[in-house]
Amino acid sequence: MKYPVEVTELSQRIVEVEADSRAEAERIAEEMWNQEEIVLDSGDFKRAFFNAEKVPEKIRVLVVRPGKRPERAEIGLELEDMQKVVGGRIQQFQPFGDEAAIICNEEGKLEGLPPNRAIYSQDGEMVDIVVGTFFICDAPISSETFQSLTEEQMKKYEEMFHDPERFYRAGDGIKVQKAMPHKEMER
Repeated sequence: MKYPVEVTELSQRIVEVEADSRAEAERIAEEMWNQEEIVLDSGDFKRAFFNAEKVPEKIRVLVVRPGKRPERAEIGLELEDMQKVVGGRIQQFQPFGDEAAIICNEEGKLEGLPPNRAIYSQDGEMVDIVVGTFFICDAPISSETFQSLTEEQMKKYEEMFHDPERFYRAGDGIKVQKAMPHKEMER
């Protein structure tokens, strides 16, 4: 896991300033420093401080539910948080050209979860069907954890999965048709 670490260096030098008060001496020294009459260098180094920043506890993802349009959400980085979104054990699937990943229910097909969205090859051929609720996040190879989608990725996948899909059997296999999203008790 990568942690952002803040590095702070302390440099210090004592200079003598002729003044009538402590406040005036500080003002004169500050003015001298602003005019670069006092310039601290490596000989004035005293100490360094290191503070690892807290890793974000939530990531921005795109959640895609069967029969609905995608929605932006923040989810926790804990395994249990991700399992709650997909309703079971998670599986990572990276069918895209970037490092974004679909995180879905590993046993969704075995459990008979409803078909959600088709995944297509670059030539438009259907290669898989994701069942149940899934989410899309960034999954860089260089990181041990999933990351937030960039705004560019968010827009790309909102457009890609914008319309819900219906699936039906035809003589030569499974067919896909764009569908209107389910509206729950709207008036």
